[in-house]
Amino acid sequence: MTAIFDGSDRAIDRDALSAVKPGLIGTFQPGPSGHSLEVALVLLPEAFPQTSHLQRG
Repeated sequence: MTAIFDGSDRAIDRDALSAVKPGLIGTFQPGPSGHSLEVALVLLPEAFPQTSHLQRG
């Protein structure tokens, strides 16, 4: 699953997103029917100047 947080989703807390530091965030949960692995890569907007047309959140 891939998600891009560009500020257009009002349900996402922008203050919480701005407090997230760049890096790799992940959770691993073993379960009875298998394992769950969720990973998010957080990047600085300045690293991608060509995406300046995106709305910042």
